[in-house]
Amino acid sequence: MEKNRCDRLAFLEMLGNLKPGLASAEIVAETDRFIFMDKDVGTYNESLCVTTPFSAGFVGSVKAKVLYDMISKMSGSELQIQKKKSQLLVSDGGTNFGLSCISDSFLFDIIKKLNLRKISWSALPNDEFTRGLSLCCFAAGDYGSLSGVFVKDNLMMSSDNNRGCIFECSGVSFPAFLLPVSSANALINYAPTEYCMSSDDNWIHFRNKNGIIFSSRLLSASEWLDRSFADNFPDVGKKKPIVMPKGELQSAIGRAGVLLSEETDPINRFVELTFSKDGIRCSIKKSDSWFDELIPFDGWKKKGSLSIHIRLLFLHEILDRSTDMYIISDRLVLFVSDNFKHIIALEAV
Repeated sequence: MEKNRCDRLAFLEMLGNLKPGLASAEIVAETDRFIFMDKDVGTYNESLCVTTPFSAGFVGSVKAKVLYDMISKMSGSELQIQKKKSQLLVSDGGTNFGLSCISDSFLFDIIKKLNLRKISWSALPNDEFTRGLSLCCFAAGDYGSLSGVFVKDNLMMSSDNNRGCIFECSGVSFPAFLLPVSSANALINYAPTEYCMSSDDNWIHFRNKNGIIFSSRLLSASEWLDRSFADNFPDVGKKKPIVMPKGELQSAIGRAGVLLSEETDPINRFVELTFSKDGIRCSIKKSDSWFDELIPFDGWKKKGSLSIHIRLLFLHEILDRSTDMYIISDRLVLFVSDNFKHIIALEAV
């Protein structure tokens, strides 16, 4: 068989893009493998399938971690890849290795049944969908009846019972679907430009400008469909917003974030904001370190103080979109921009 030549770093980046489709552990056989399908390569783990165009010229699957780690430690700029009998052979001209390559994996048929080559794509509205998905993930639960990010018509919604989010997309009307929060978090990195629901409504497919197809199994949306989540969202009415000092607050949380930079998951980095007549106090308390900064602010006109435990990344996103914060009650705070609302239940944080 003719050897396939490709840039080593580009090939490594391609494999990295497929990692969300790998199972963290091989609970289901072969879900920890890269799957070469002649003109495409992909991964599948029962919840996700990620594929990308690549003319391998052969069919077979190999252990993903071993292949990725070996290629990352090679030094040549170009790879030669070919399948010979039951082995995948890889060379950069100096280093050579071979891996067991399975030709009759049952995953080939599973991916084939997704009909990825016959999808009729619909356009997503610029980068609005990705932006809305990112904001909704901050309030999305990963268990229970309201888990995930719910999409219907032009609205994207999420809730973890402590927080709630609504984002309005312009120029699009989606069929109703519920995307698992794990899929939503992974999908953000692909910047999809097109989508398609499967005919049985069990899967949804997204494609980006590089041809990567990200397919996710969907959750049951019955609980969301039975509730008027958007209609019951608090209205600011005639309330006046508290206008947060954008520049000063962004600088302070930037400094605070240094202490949280070692957290493994950026989405779980929290900061405490306390509003009072003295100003806005930004603070972090950890077992081995702490941070405290008082930002001058004369916009707090209420008695007493208000403390909010809030994700650092989300606060950055909010300040980029709006500085308006509404006190709905002594238990609810609402952040609002033109097409976005996010509510926090203070008694739960």
